[in-house]
Amino acid sequence: MRRDKWYAFNYRDAKTGKFMEANSFRDTDYYSAKLQAEVYRDRLAFYNPDKQVRFTREYNRCH
Repeated sequence: MRRDKWYAFNYRDAKTGKFMEANSFRDTDYYSAKLQAEVYRDRLAFYNPDKQVRFTREYNRCH
Protein backbone atom coordinates (compact mmCIF):
# COMPACT_ATOMS: atom_id res chain seq x y z
CA MET A 1 0.00 0.00 0.00
CA ARG A 2 1.27 3.43 -0.91
CA ARG A 3 1.46 5.97 1.85
CA ASP A 4 0.04 9.42 1.40
CA LYS A 5 2.54 12.25 1.43
CA TRP A 6 2.35 15.49 3.32
CA TYR A 7 3.39 18.62 1.52
CA ALA A 8 4.00 21.93 3.25
CA PHE A 9 3.95 25.17 1.33
CA ASN A 10 5.67 28.27 2.62
CA TYR A 11 4.81 31.81 1.81
CA ARG A 12 6.43 35.10 2.75
CA ASP A 13 4.38 37.83 4.33
CA ALA A 14 5.59 40.97 2.57
CA LYS A 15 4.69 43.24 5.47
CA THR A 16 6.66 41.42 8.17
CA GLY A 17 9.15 39.69 5.86
CA LYS A 18 8.59 36.46 7.77
CA PHE A 19 8.16 33.06 6.21
CA MET A 20 4.86 31.55 7.19
CA GLU A 21 3.92 27.92 6.73
CA ALA A 22 0.62 27.36 5.01
CA ASN A 23 -1.59 24.43 5.81
CA SER A 24 -0.08 21.08 4.93
CA PHE A 25 -1.96 19.20 2.29
CA ARG A 26 -2.19 15.43 2.45
CA ASP A 27 -2.37 14.02 -1.02
CA THR A 28 -0.98 11.15 -3.04
CA ASP A 29 -0.37 13.54 -5.91
CA TYR A 30 2.12 16.38 -5.61
CA TYR A 31 0.48 18.46 -8.31
CA SER A 32 -3.00 18.38 -6.80
CA ALA A 33 -1.46 19.33 -3.45
CA LYS A 34 0.28 22.23 -5.18
CA LEU A 35 -3.01 23.27 -6.78
CA GLN A 36 -4.68 23.22 -3.36
CA ALA A 37 -1.91 25.44 -2.02
CA GLU A 38 -2.39 27.88 -4.88
CA VAL A 39 -6.11 28.06 -4.15
CA TYR A 40 -5.27 28.67 -0.48
CA ARG A 41 -2.79 31.40 -1.48
CA ASP A 42 -5.38 33.10 -3.68
CA ARG A 43 -7.86 33.02 -0.81
CA LEU A 44 -5.29 34.58 1.51
CA ALA A 45 -4.61 37.29 -1.04
CA PHE A 46 -8.33 37.92 -1.53
CA TYR A 47 -9.08 38.31 2.17
CA ASN A 48 -5.90 40.28 2.89
CA PRO A 49 -5.72 42.81 0.07
CA ASP A 50 -3.27 44.98 2.02
CA LYS A 51 -0.78 42.13 2.22
CA GLN A 52 1.29 40.77 -0.62
CA VAL A 53 1.10 37.00 -0.36
CA ARG A 54 3.66 34.92 -2.25
CA PHE A 55 4.29 31.22 -2.04
CA THR A 56 8.02 30.81 -2.30
CA ARG A 57 9.01 27.20 -1.92
CA GLU A 58 7.60 23.78 -1.32
CA TYR A 59 9.06 20.61 0.04
CA ASN A 60 8.14 17.09 0.92
CA ARG A 61 7.49 17.14 4.62
CA CYS A 62 7.77 13.55 5.76
CA HIS A 63 7.83 9.93 4.61
